[in-house]
This record gives sequence, C-alpha cells and structure tokens, in this order.
Amino acid sequence: MLTMPEIHRIRKLREKKGLSIAEISRETGYNWRTVKKYADGDISVQPTVKRKKGMMEEGYGQIIDDWLEEDAKLPRKRRRTNKTMFEALCRDHGFQGFYRTVCAYVQKRGPQFKLEKEQRYERLEHPLGEAQVDFGKMTVMTKEGKEEERSVLIICFPYSNAAYAYSLPAENSECFLHGLTQLFRQAGGYRLRHALSAVQSPLLTWLNDKFMEQASLCIFSCNSLHFLLAKNTLTNVFAVLYIY
Repeated sequence: MLTMPEIHRIRKLREKKGLSIAEISRETGYNWRTVKKYADGDISVQPTVKRKKGMMEEGYGQIIDDWLEEDAKLPRKRRRTNKTMFEALCRDHGFQGFYRTVCAYVQKRGPQFKLEKEQRYERLEHPLGEAQVDFGKMTVMTKEGKEEERSVLIICFPYSNAAYAYSLPAENSECFLHGLTQLFRQAGGYRLRHALSAVQSPLLTWLNDKFMEQASLCIFSCNSLHFLLAKNTLTNVFAVLYIY
C-alpha cells in the first residue's frame, strides 16, 4: 500500500501534468494497476466502523432480546427476572459469563427495547361518525341440534371499536337493506358515514352488478328515520346518510 505522499504524487502527475497511466507507471516505477487505482480511483479515507465485541454481541444478547419481547406481552409478575435469564443461558445455551454481565445488558437494552417497540407503531386515527359494513359468516346450532352456517351483516365503528351484528338468511338486496335498518336501530339511528368493505365478500360485486344498475340512490326507513344509500362512482365508496 502506498503512502499518502506517493499517492498525491501520482494524482498530481495525472491531473496537473496530464500524463497517461503508462507514463506515470514508467516514471514512478509502480505497477500499472496500482497507478490506475490511485490516479483515477476514489482515495478518500473511509471511516472504520468498530464492531462491538463481547459475549452479548455473539448471540447471547439476541436471546435476551427475544425474551424481553416475549415478556412485554405478559403480566409483570410472569416476566423473567435477571436471575432466571442468567440461569437459562447457562443451562440451555452454554453461557459462561457472569451474572452481572446479564444484569448490565438487560439494564441497557430495557429502555432501548421499549423505544424500538414504540417506534414500530403509528397511531391510527379514525374520524368520528365513520363505520364499516360487511357480510360475514357464523355457525349456529338449530333446534334440531344441527350446525348451520348463516350470513351475518356486521357494522363496526373504528373510532370507538364498538360493533353490532345481525343474522340474515342470505346475502341479497332485501336482506342487506333489512339488516342495515336493524343495525341502525341497534346503534340508535346516529348520523353516520359508512364505507362498505368487500374483502372476500360478494357484497360489493352484488351492489355494482345488480342493485346499482337499477338506481344510484335508495331511500329506506328505520324506526321512523329515513336514510339515503348513495354510491360514489369514482371511488366505489358507498355512503349512508341520515336525511330526516
């Protein structure tokens, strides 16, 4: 490896005097590839990254991290103590370090792990008055003791995590409107804006292919209240609006 004065000499011959790689090689006596490397290459000093060394950085620390992640989901009384972790490392993983090493690592990683966990999530905001409606399936027991699969229309409110459900014999226009009126009755007839989800459900397909071919708007009543079912043709989002 060349010294910095030698490298600067090669760069000076290349940039200021305009010599070719072969000419610089003959003048300096260095190999052609060496001259090419320093004359035209990047010779900036790259910062060296010091790798942490120690028993905790050689696999044992990852084991403790996994335990800390598991314990975060448990009640405080059921979580592993430092002593429990130390004994498990020695017994199951051949750890030959000291108990104080484990304690120091847990003390250092505890706050870091908590911060990393908080950074994994983003707060999901839901506007007031928004709800989601979709068909689902459930299994019921008949009077004869047989299990039958029934359709159920579900409405949920993401803001409060409240939800209502109504069992229906089928998934068609009559059942949908009847079920929706019953859900409004359960919810108290609030003024709501609804998005109808169709993930793995024929609901949106049915609305597009059948119901909305007949009318873009539908007025229905629920407990002396009237509602309007309208379709946004650009976004395929349906809105249920309280009228009077």
